[in-house]
Amino acid sequence: MSVGSEQVPPRTLAEVVRARMGEFTASERRVARAFVAGYPRAGLETVAQLAARAGVSGPTVVRFVSRLGFGGYPAFQEALRAEVQERLTSALNQYEARPPVQVQPDQLLRYALGVFSQNLETSLAGVPAEEFWHVVDMLADRRLRIISTGGRFSQILAFYLNAHLNMMRPGCQYVAAAPTPRVDQLIDVGRRTVVVCFDYRRYQNSTIQFAQRAHSRGARVILFTDPWLSPIADVASHVLTCTITAPSPFDSLVPALGLVEAIIAGLALKVGESARIRMEELEQLRVGTTWDETGLAARDGGGEERGEG
Repeated sequence: MSVGSEQVPPRTLAEVVRARMGEFTASERRVARAFVAGYPRAGLETVAQLAARAGVSGPTVVRFVSRLGFGGYPAFQEALRAEVQERLTSALNQYEARPPVQVQPDQLLRYALGVFSQNLETSLAGVPAEEFWHVVDMLADRRLRIISTGGRFSQILAFYLNAHLNMMRPGCQYVAAAPTPRVDQLIDVGRRTVVVCFDYRRYQNSTIQFAQRAHSRGARVILFTDPWLSPIADVASHVLTCTITAPSPFDSLVPALGLVEAIIAGLALKVGESARIRMEELEQLRVGTTWDETGLAARDGGGEERGEG
């Protein structure tokens, strides 16, 4: 693969339907909403089942898939099954199907920059502004308790988001991905709790179960995921997706981190002065816990105790 040949990741059918929602008739929009809400399972049902789910007739479902450019419902389902297979791919399968990119060593950084730049632009441009600000509003609401969690890798994003939330507002908690302690945190979850979940393929059962049980206890769930949608989407009130294409054979969290940074920027705008006051108090609590060259030199006698000189 040569530098500059990066491809924009193909959009899933759910993303295509969301983007084209305004093109459908009123009855077709009902099919579209039922499909997106139950993606991908809803699209793998029969025409009659999807029609019943949407509350429309069978011919309306057929017109809906035709408007998407498919010759018929079987072709639509074939494309959807291919997406499901992509959704379930393992790291090993990815490594075998997408071996390390073949570029000259001195070109790798340039290639990576191209991939990351394209994916950040694609991901952030594809986030619906209304959905984005709904999430910001919920996270900024000091009446709500916020719990952030994720999977084996994506818990890094949950920790990062929680660290910033904690600086700007009270009532925030990060819950690590270890199954047993995480489940125990559900004891205090209720209607005034918002659970922020990060879950990317291959989706982690313990994260899915945590979100489902939190939802059953009345919590609202915000999901950050990939275009194929974690099963958590079934119980999430808000879903924010991003691409995961990387310059390596593995999936990337760079676009997801960019989206989290945008959320943090939105929170800073939303909470304003109250965040500054809270951070002033935090700084007082942190005295002596962060590196201070002047103070450290004074305490250490000019550096002699640190073995300098």
